[in-house]
Amino acid sequence: ISYLEKLIESEKKNEEQLLHARLDLARLYMKNKNYDEADKHLSSVEATRIRMGAGSDDDTLKELELRGDIQY
Repeated sequence: ISYLEKLIESEKKNEEQLLHARLDLARLYMKNKNYDEADKHLSSVEATRIRMGAGSDDDTLKELELRGDIQY
């Protein structure tokens, strides 16, 4: 988790390239039951996707799947 956090912090200018790292980080936070942090990263993924039209259909599906896991 620490490594991914540092990567994201150092590469903030390249948000589009960080989608996969943010999805992985959200998954790890969920595994550790830190749902607030997971939600924060999923929201960032969603905002980047909408703003830049970034990400693939696969990324969108992963985001929605993880978001659904938080909601239950």
